Amino acid sequence: MTDSPALLLAGFDVWPGPSPWSRRVSESVRAGRGRHRVITLSLREDDLPYSGGFEGARVLRVPVAAGALLDRLEAFARAVQRQLDADVHALVHTADPVVGAAVLAHPGRIPLLYEAGRLSPAELPWFPRSGGSEAAVEATVRQCERSCLRRARAVVVATRSRAQEVRALGRRLAVHHVPLGIEPSMAPRSRNLWAGGPLRIRHLGWQLSPPGVTALARAARRLGPAFRLELVQPTGIHWGRDIRREVATAQAAMHLHPPDDGGVDVELLGAFGPEPGCPVTVAEALPALAEGRPVVAVDSDVARAELPAGCTFFCPPGDGEALAAALRALRADAALRAGAGAQGLAYVEREHHPAQVRGLLRDLYRHLGTSRSSEGLALFRPGTPSRGEASGAEWAWEPTEPGAPSGSFG
Repeated sequence: MTDSPALLLAGFDVWPGPSPWSRRVSESVRAGRGRHRVITLSLREDDLPYSGGFEGARVLRVPVAAGALLDRLEAFARAVQRQLDADVHALVHTADPVVGAAVLAHPGRIPLLYEAGRLSPAELPWFPRSGGSEAAVEATVRQCERSCLRRARAVVVATRSRAQEVRALGRRLAVHHVPLGIEPSMAPRSRNLWAGGPLRIRHLGWQLSPPGVTALARAARRLGPAFRLELVQPTGIHWGRDIRREVATAQAAMHLHPPDDGGVDVELLGAFGPEPGCPVTVAEALPALAEGRPVVAVDSDVARAELPAGCTFFCPPGDGEALAAALRALRADAALRAGAGAQGLAYVEREHHPAQVRGLLRDLYRHLGTSRSSEGLALFRPGTPSRGEASGAEWAWEPTEPGAPSGSFG
């Protein structure tokens, strides 16, 4: 144990990894590097070491045995509490409701910063689908979420629309808007299309069901050989037996590819089947936008509020004809594809640049790490002007010590 309080970043997820929380951890570690003692607590999978160092943080990984999801979540929550017993912490930042509830239950009364994402597989890869055998898990997680929203020292959200939802769920104290950070960089473009090859279309299977697979396969057959639809199973997402069976059946129309396969022209996001799925959010779209790819997304009010116009094409859920029409238009018009990709890159540079996000996180950690009570945490004020160069940030508090250097836990 040391006398210097630590910033603990804890999540039932693998870090480093592709999920929104994993990307947030990376930016948080970089924001705190050289200023705070940063500890990460994440899942151990495959041959990852149990502990070590990475990017200036102390990395701890928890092996969780196979079994029922709720049992695994509770085992990880107990590991979080053991870590709180074993060291001195100034602040715990998590996006997992079960982890947040464990922090709130700890007798040390350690301040909790709760990342209030949406409870969906795209933002929490382990989160189960509604209904069925996992209904009890969903009920438990939602109960923990309500507790975190009510009792956390502060809540952080990645979008303004989510801030309004958190308010509607009953949050009365501080809500901070800190966008997700991602490095804008042009990915290698597909040379197949330049040479008259097919338009390469990728669907990341965050939200996938057997009817959704069938709908995508039907769309691929309708489009014909000028289009190549590729299905990706994201790292950390485990498809059920029924989905795997449909994927195997549809392989004549679609192609399976690893998550890091490059050269994709267009990204598909959402559940394109007839059944309603979770709304597409900016967290899902950012990797494609940062690589200059147009996005075709299932339409919804949330998607319209979060995804940038000009580089996103919306299709009604379950409408295969509208999906095929959008893809045909993108293949036929090279200027449309290039313009949409350029607008996506500009949006990422303007709203999600990692340097801006790190500055917001650094100031937020400094304030919460030095404030031991809820005094001075004002209500969220929609439309509050942003501070500094961090575009789009709404600040729900004023620092208690304006002259204190950024990065000091005190």
